[in-house]
Amino acid sequence: MDSSMSHICDHCRYTFSADASPEQCPDCGDLAVRMANEEESAEHLRLLKVVENDNWDDTAERVGAQCLTSSR
Repeated sequence: MDSSMSHICDHCRYTFSADASPEQCPDCGDLAVRMANEEESAEHLRLLKVVENDNWDDTAERVGAQCLTSSR
């Protein structure tokens, strides 16, 4: 991860990385944005690693196959 810090919106709970403190949430537009605390930052970084290491195409194929199998 680069030098950007985790921020969180207290309105919608969207957590994101930014180099500077944003004026509003990039997801919902609310002004209730603050730097994430240590626990929130750790969870944000953990989820970023999950997304980075996951093969989304493979996951989608498995889920699709499960749905087809269970509908028969």
